[in-house]
Amino acid sequence: MSVDITIERSFGEKAVPLSVILGDELRYGRYMYDRLEEGKLEENNCTIYDPQHIGRGFGAFWNTEGTKSVHFRMFLPASREDIQTLFSAVSRVMEHMHGRLIIDGRRYTLKEFINSMPELLTYNESVLDYACEEIFNGKCEPFLMFSAKWPLFFGPEEAKLCHHDVDALGRWLHERQSVPAKYSAVRAIEYGEEYLAVCEFSSDQAYIFPKDPTLFVTDERTSKQVNCTIWSVLLELKGDRKNFRMLDFDRFLQGIPKDHMTDYDLKHCMITPLSVNELTNLFGS
Repeated sequence: MSVDITIERSFGEKAVPLSVILGDELRYGRYMYDRLEEGKLEENNCTIYDPQHIGRGFGAFWNTEGTKSVHFRMFLPASREDIQTLFSAVSRVMEHMHGRLIIDGRRYTLKEFINSMPELLTYNESVLDYACEEIFNGKCEPFLMFSAKWPLFFGPEEAKLCHHDVDALGRWLHERQSVPAKYSAVRAIEYGEEYLAVCEFSSDQAYIFPKDPTLFVTDERTSKQVNCTIWSVLLELKGDRKNFRMLDFDRFLQGIPKDHMTDYDLKHCMITPLSVNELTNLFGS
C-alpha cells in the first residue's frame, strides 16, 4: 500500500534541483543489492529519508535537468516522521514549480494538501493496526518492510511492539537502521545453468547477516526473482585485497563464535567484528 503524489506543470519544463527536495535536513541514495548507497542517484530517481528519524523514507522520480512533473511514492505503514518529511518535501517542490498537485486523480491546492496531513496520519495508523492484527490472526505471514537503508522483517514480535502505537514503529525503524553494522546484501550470480547466491563478509566489520538461505533472490540485472540452489560467503580479509575466500554458507555460520552473534530480526542476525587472525583461525588462511 502506498501514497502516490504527482506535481505537474501546466506548460513548459522547469529544473528541480535535488536540493529543493531535500531542504536542509534530508539525505538521499539509491538502492543496490537491497542496500542504500548514500549520496547516489539511480538515473532519475532516489530514496529520501531523514537521518534523525530513519524510517521507510520515500521515493522521488523526476528529470533533474528539466521536468514537467515530479512524482513521490511512500509505502504504508510508515512512521509519523516519514509522513511529515514527505509533506515538507512536496510543499517545497510545489512552491518551486508552481504546478498542480494530484493525488489519486484528484487535484489539491497546497493548502488543502497540508490540511490533509491529519487524515493521512489517521489512515496510516489504521494500516499499521490492520497489518498487526492480520499477523496475530495468522492471516498474514511476516513480511519484508522495505525501508530507507535496507529491508526489515516485520513479524509477531514487531506487531506486538507496534500495535496501536505508530510512534513505536518509528522508534523501531530508526533503531534497527542506526546499528553500527553493514547490511550483507545477497547477490545472485549465474553459475552454469544455475544461480549462486553470494553474501559478503569482511574482517573488522559488523554485519547484518541472513540466518538461513532462502529459495529466491533478486537478480539486480533483471529485477526478477531467481532460484538460487547454492549459497556461499565471499570472505575478505582486510589489509590484503588479494586474500578472498569463497565458503559454504552453512559452514561459515556454524564457524562464527556464538558470542559474536545476536538476533537482529526474524530473518537476520548481527555478527560483531572479527579480526583477520580470528577469521584465519576459524576458516584457514
